[in-house]
Amino acid sequence: MGKIWDNWSGKRTNEKVLSIIGIICSIAVIVLATMSLCDIWEDADFVYMPLMGVIMLIQAIQNRNKDRSVVIISLLAVVIIFACTISKAVLKF
Repeated sequence: MGKIWDNWSGKRTNEKVLSIIGIICSIAVIVLATMSLCDIWEDADFVYMPLMGVIMLIQAIQNRNKDRSVVIISLLAVVIIFACTISKAVLKF
């Protein structure tokens, strides 16, 4: 437990905020995807798909200094996710 606490206290404030936002978005994606799969809320796709893009953007920001190729692939995936969400919304309405 000491290693985790030392790692957390060594982070800057903006890194901590990004981590917490990423965790909250991840929990929301899990809940919304479950609701969509169980047919509780049919339009949950329009919420959790962009949230997945937000999570990937957060990960790209966190990894921008570590590995450029991972960041580029993440950004391409975000563009694809947002394009799929927009096309799905246009086709539905």
